[in-house]
Amino acid sequence: MAFCLQHISFISRSDAQHHEGNPNAAIISIYDTEDGPVFLSQNWGGILKLIFHDVNPDDCQGNEILFSGKHANDVINFMDDLPENINEIVVHCFRGISRSAAVAKAISDAYKLDFPGDYCRYNAHVYRVLADYLGVS
Repeated sequence: MAFCLQHISFISRSDAQHHEGNPNAAIISIYDTEDGPVFLSQNWGGILKLIFHDVNPDDCQGNEILFSGKHANDVINFMDDLPENINEIVVHCFRGISRSAAVAKAISDAYKLDFPGDYCRYNAHVYRVLADYLGVS
């Protein structure tokens, strides 16, 4: 990791679409097959697009895309390849509540960044998988 991550946040799809971007920040864009990709400013210092549904293994009915080790590796590889000037990561999903919060929490735990201590609405499965791959104990 060549960059010095100082801040991570999670926002909604709508907020991401209206964000002007920041060359010193990277964005992780989460969407599912029904929503399709979001139009993002090209002013971001890095963009990663991930496709998975907001489900846990027990709720999965077979047609949803469950967050997996491949997604976790995609996040890790993206972060490993970010340029030195990146000091912030923004994560978005449809509502900015569950999937994006889980990814943001796992990254914040791995990099010892602030995360709202009382926030509990993140997707527990996404958090567990990514935290495991990031080596969060």
